[in-house]
Amino acid sequence: MPLPTERDPAHLVATPSDEDCGPAMKRLSDLQRRFVRALTEIDPQNHTRAALIAHGGTMNYNTTKVWACRAMRNEKILAAIREETDKLYRGDGLESRMVILSIMRDPTCDSKTRLRAALELTNRAGHLVETVSRNIVEHSVDRDTKDLLGEIRELARSTGVKDLPVLEGQYEEVETAPADDDISDLLA
Repeated sequence: MPLPTERDPAHLVATPSDEDCGPAMKRLSDLQRRFVRALTEIDPQNHTRAALIAHGGTMNYNTTKVWACRAMRNEKILAAIREETDKLYRGDGLESRMVILSIMRDPTCDSKTRLRAALELTNRAGHLVETVSRNIVEHSVDRDTKDLLGEIRELARSTGVKDLPVLEGQYEEVETAPADDDISDLLA
């Protein structure tokens, strides 16, 4: 991994002043502050590179790698990383909105994607949209009662039920429930 050089913009990471820091960053040393800045602003995926940048390239690679590993377990540093990341996300809010707007207005996008973008924009504006789905399940049995009782008895025998209780009584066929459109006629 190359060390930061004067031509590398990463070399320009300065120690944030107290005025620029939140409560979590204020609890860190200058070196730890530079590490958090390098990690959040330059290379969030490479802790070792962020540590090299924070140290100004003065440590050897293996020592820096160990330092970075320990730093990523330090609760104070982790709190500062969360604090700085939150600041960045709040600052990127306008850009995120513009991306969502461009997707929503892009006629080359399919209608589902544009609808999702519109819903996301509405939700982020605080006008939560609730999606309601309605599913109708229909089931019909095309067997007569004798066949059905025969299948129940066979199932009972195969599972070891010796005496199948017989329910005596009367029953009658019932018409299927009307569709929702027909219910309004019944209520009128």
